[in-house]
Amino acid sequence: MNEKKIRGRQLGLPFEGNTGTYNAITDVP
Repeated sequence: MNEKKIRGRQLGLPFEGNTGTYNAITDVP
């Protein structure tokens, strides 16, 4: 299960409220 979390962060997905390049996406529910 840890691998999935690491993969999500590497992709730059909005996980745990981490905003980055996908700031616009994180703004949308």
